[in-house]
This record gives sequence, C-alpha cells and structure tokens, in this order.
Amino acid sequence: MRCLFVLRVGSVGAHPERGIGLCCGAMKQLRRNRGFSGVDANAPAIPKLRIGFLVLASTALLIAAGCEEAPTLEQIKAVQNAGRAAQTLEPLREMIDGGERSAEVFYLYGVALSANGEFNGAMWPLRKAMEDPDWTARAGMQMASDSYSAGNFELAVDICTTVLELEPENTNALVLRARARIDTRRDIELALADADAAIEIDADLHAARVARTVALLALEREEEAAEALEEIELLAYEEDPDQPNSARYCGARATFAREKGDQPLADERYTTCLERYPGSVILVEDALKFYEGLGQAERAREILAAALEASPDEREFRVGLAIRQAAAGRVEEAEATLRSSTDSDDPKMAAMAWLDLSGFLLERDRADDGVEAISKALELISNPAPELRFRYADALIAAGRFDEALAETENMRISAHQHLVRGRVHVARKQWADALREFETGLMDWPENAVARYYAAVAAEGVGDFDRAVEEFRYSIRASSTQTDARLRLAKFHNAEGLYEDAIAILRHDIAGHPPTPEMAALELAIIARVTGNTVIPQHLGRAIGRPGEFQRAYSGIVEAVHVRSGPEKALELLAASTLDLLDPVNARLLRDQIGLLGKLDRVEEAVALGRRASETQPESAGAHAAMGLSLLLAEDFSAAKAAFDRARELDAGNADALIGLARHAEIGGDLAAAVDLYVEADAAEPRDTIALEAAIDVLMRTERFSDAEAKLELLLEREPYFGRASLRLVELRVARGAGDEERTRVLARHAMRFGGAGPAAEKVLAAN
Repeated sequence: MRCLFVLRVGSVGAHPERGIGLCCGAMKQLRRNRGFSGVDANAPAIPKLRIGFLVLASTALLIAAGCEEAPTLEQIKAVQNAGRAAQTLEPLREMIDGGERSAEVFYLYGVALSANGEFNGAMWPLRKAMEDPDWTARAGMQMASDSYSAGNFELAVDICTTVLELEPENTNALVLRARARIDTRRDIELALADADAAIEIDADLHAARVARTVALLALEREEEAAEALEEIELLAYEEDPDQPNSARYCGARATFAREKGDQPLADERYTTCLERYPGSVILVEDALKFYEGLGQAERAREILAAALEASPDEREFRVGLAIRQAAAGRVEEAEATLRSSTDSDDPKMAAMAWLDLSGFLLERDRADDGVEAISKALELISNPAPELRFRYADALIAAGRFDEALAETENMRISAHQHLVRGRVHVARKQWADALREFETGLMDWPENAVARYYAAVAAEGVGDFDRAVEEFRYSIRASSTQTDARLRLAKFHNAEGLYEDAIAILRHDIAGHPPTPEMAALELAIIARVTGNTVIPQHLGRAIGRPGEFQRAYSGIVEAVHVRSGPEKALELLAASTLDLLDPVNARLLRDQIGLLGKLDRVEEAVALGRRASETQPESAGAHAAMGLSLLLAEDFSAAKAAFDRARELDAGNADALIGLARHAEIGGDLAAAVDLYVEADAAEPRDTIALEAAIDVLMRTERFSDAEAKLELLLEREPYFGRASLRLVELRVARGAGDEERTRVLARHAMRFGGAGPAAEKVLAAN
C-alpha cells in the first residue's frame, strides 16, 4: 500500500526568528515581495514577523489517505498544484526507477525535490527535462529559481539567458536574471536593462519595477530609486489599496527615508502607513525596527496593540505584544494578552494560544501553571504530535513532577523521546550515570538532537568525564547553536580551565546567523579585558548588551576583569574615563563597583562623598542609598550604614545590595545567624550573581555549620558549574566527614583540578584512587 496524500497540518517547537542581512533596509523591504522572489511574479507573499518568540505552537497532526494502486501522473500533478509537491517525491522516484523517462516526469521530480529543499538534487532531473525543447523554458525557470535560492547567482543568470534565447519576452526570466545580476554585485547596469525590458513588455509588472528600484539603489542613484518606489506604491494603491503589496511598498518608502537618515520623514511615513494598514505583518515588523532602534518602546507597544486590534487572529502580534509588555515589567498585562485567544472558537487557535501561554509561564518559573496550560492544549488536540507529548513531559520535569513525566513516556510513540525524557529525569535527580546511559540509547535513534547532546554533556560532567562533555557540547552546537546554551556553557568551561582562545572561538561560532546573547557578549568582553586589557566594546557585542541592566552587568564584568589584570587603580580609571553618569539609578551596580574599588585603595573619604552625593541626588533610589550604606561601612560608621540600608529596603524590599549590606552589618556585629539569613535572602533577590551565596558559605564555614555549607556549595556549583574553588571546598568537607572514597568526591576532585581549584585535598583523593 502506498501513501501519497499526506497533509502536514503543523508542528510544535520553539525557534527564534532572525533578520535577513541583505543590501540595505529598503532593499530588504522590497525583496520581501514574493513577486520579486519567486518564479511566479503574481504569487502571494507570505511574510513572517520577526518580533520575538515564546513557543511556536501549532497542532501537528498527520492525516494520511492511502491508495491501493500507484498514483497516476494526473494525481501527482494535482497534489503538486495544491502546493504539496514534496509529498510526490516517492511516487515520482518509483516512476523513474520503473523506466519512465519523459521530460514531464523529470520536471515534476525536480519540482518535488526543490519543494523539499533539495536544490542540488533537483539539478539532474531538471537538466534532463530541459533536453526536450518543449520543456526547456519551464524546467529552466525552475532550475534558475533553485540556483538563485541556493546562492548560485551566476548559474541562475546563465539558465535565464538560455530561456530568453528561446522566449525573448519571458518576463519571469528577465526579472529573475535582473535579481541574480544584482546579487553578483557586478552587472548592475545589465540588471537595470533587464528590468526595463520586462517593464516595456508589461508595464504593470510589479516584480520588474521592484527589480528596477533595487538596481537603482545598488547603483546609488537614490533620487531615481525614490521616484521609482513612489510609482510602485501609487500603482499598487490604485489597483487595490487593501492588497498586501500596497502596505509593503508604503513601508518600503518609509524604510528608504530611514536608511537615508531622515528620521522625521521616516516617522511621518511609518505613521501614515500604519494608519492605512495597521494589521500588515511586514509593515509592523519594519516599523518596530525603526521605533525600537530609537528607544521608543512605548510606541512599539502601541503599534502592536493597534495591529492586534486590526488582526486579532494574528499570533505574531499577540506574542510580540506580550513579550514587550513583559519586558516593560507589565507581566500581568502580558499574561492577559496571551490568554486572550485561549477561549477562541477555533480549537487550533486556542491550542496555539495555550502553548504560547505555557512558554511564557515556564520562562517565569511558574512551572505548574505552564504544565496546566500545555494540558489545556492537549485537550483541544485529538491526536497530539509526538513533539507535543515530549514538550509536555519536559514541562513536568521543570515542575519537579518527575514520576508524572516518567508516566507520560508510556504515551510516547517515539522511543528516542522516551529515552530523552528518562535521561532528563535522571539529570534532575543527579543520577548522572543512569542519565548518560539513557541519552546514549536515545541518541542512537536521534544523533542530531541538539538538546539530547547538551544533556549528555551535562551528564558526562556529572560522572567526571570532562573530555566527553566537551565533545558532546561541540556536537550539540553543530546540530543547533540556538536550541540550548551550549555555546555559553562550553565557553565558560574553556574560560575556567584557562583556554581563553577556545572560549572566544566558541562564543563567536555562527555569530552571523545567531548573534550572541547578553550573557555571551558579557563573557566575551570580560575575557578580552582580562587577557588583553582591551576594554573597547565592538558594535555587535554592544547591540547584544543594549538593554538597560544588561549593559551595566556587562560593563561591571569588564571593570572586574581590569581589576584582576591591572589592579583597582586601573579599574577606577576605566570607570572615570567612561561617559556614564554613575548617579543615574540605572547605573547603581557600577556605582557600587566604584565605591568598592575606592575602599580597596583606602580612599574612604572619597567613597563616602560619592555615596552621599548619590543618595542626595537620587533620594528615591534604593541603589543610591545602598551605595551610601556601603561607603559608610567602609568608614566604620555602622549605625549610619544600617540606616542607609534600611532606607534602601523601604524603597525596594528586594534590593540585593541593601540586603548584602545588612548581612555584612550583622556579620560585623557578631550576629552570624542573621547574616546568613540575609545573605540567603539577597541571593534569592539576585540569583544571577553569586556574591551573596559565597558570603553565606563563608559564614557557615566559620560557624562550623558544615552540612549547610556543603548544601550551599552544591547549589553554587549548579549555578556556576566550573567554579573549581567551590569543588575543592566540597572535597575538603567530604573528606573531613569520611566520604573521601565516594564517587562523588572523586568527581569533585577531578573537577577542582581541571578548573583552577587544585589543592592538597583534591590531589590526595585522586592519588588514592
């Protein structure tokens, strides 16, 4: 029995959308017109909005209708005409294997391969089809389009030329050759001639006019390009003001103004276009890029809110608005936005909304709520895809509901999923050897699974096989550099063992396609500053840490790196040379750094003056009062210091610097139990830092609360997995209580020796084993 008609309704997964890097913004906007990018100049455009993601949610259901006999050529053509050409691969392959050699079959086979993304594989059947004069032009255009899609612009030009020798007035060939010539960056004048020729044949052909405009832009004939673009917009608007192309061309003119640096004109044009086409995906995308580039976050939210009102079923608008609401601290509004479509009458849309909501909740550590949201989606889908079951089990693991996750494996149809879920449960339970066995088995069926490779690396670290961990991390990155934080983790690994060049190389892997995260950028900047002394922030790393808070964290890391490399004086010079206003509340972290550095140089009076100036200038800033308290601790004015910290807590009960200050005050006063509690509270307030946690461990060790110290050291290693000195302290504690011959102690000893925590205790454990 052969299965031909397979309809893929959707799939479940998560992926970030990235920008496209072409010539310039205006050219990008024009190229998004399918009439300019496909063989069929009249094909509709299907834009995607690159405005962020939570979880790409759709219902993934495979519907197969079998047929007892091999499909006929007419049936195959009908499936291809319905837009499902990739599904005809197998029957066409069988036809050719059975001896069918007609040009039409070769052509259809080439189309099927192309639809499946196998452009190189499609070349042979399409060349065979071109041997028949009746099929040369049609097969040639498909081959030229494939060549262009694969980036082989020279071949696309050659094939279009062959087609035009047979059909001189083939406008599709003229337009495609113009595009290919533009992208070779050499024959722009000839590209312009091709576009003009196509317009002479068909004056209303938008694709040709777009090609002409792009050619003019490439030739830097900006005034002519602007006029041509205006003509395109007017033509499109006159034909049908509501068609997608009208919004596209309107937006292109705004983009053109933006690219020329005329912000007022760009603002005027975007405003006009958005009033006309508030629900245009591609227009909204470009407008967001403009306004967010100017730091106008509120304007971006207004645009998305209007877009969602105009197109309430557009998932991208809903998710994009929620992301920005959450980023602005309006978390409840963001959740309400995502919930707005969960009661849709369309089960598929409601399921997608529940899945988006689950991603949002899981990202905010509301794991049980996230599990409930996914279960709501499962209720709406009669035959859930394996990937959705897998994601549900993963959410259960995140919620700590391990037994339920294991039970869910019984509902899974893919054995690799079962092994990966069991492996994840073992990782969560720190059963490293069992986890590694499960991942090894699962990876036999699914070797390119980046997430499984990542967790296999973590499990390998757990058993102390660090070389194996490196290989698994590298494999994970090769499989996908975005599905996990393998790039960041492996870079931290190499940084901790002193292999700085390797760390930088990993951070820069696939940087063009997948720019660094803020944490990756911060790590690279700190390594460069520590190793070379260079504190200049490259533009691409500056973009990664552009958000308030992320920049200050990264710059603080640079300051610390300079401190380690060259001493506190040089670190202070770096802060003084910056143009940052350290009294601005957003720079509270850096103000704290400066006061701390002044203290190391015994310049206490300067520190107190700075702290006082901060608290007087910013009386409603918790960070300013915490800085004041820190400076007063340095001056040993303990009662005034406590008053400053208390005031900071009145303004912000969760201010980590204030909590740390109060903990130090308690420690100085001899109330060590209270100090530990305050350090722990500070750590919970700012879990991305380990300052408070390390301080709590120090006090626990001094008070001989060794069991508590051991638990906190394990927590520290969970958050900073390559902290060799933490491993050494754990080894010392475990040896002291008679656990020196246990496997965990041996793993910790190997960890300490590899990551800068070498010491007699670790050496002794390893020598004895």
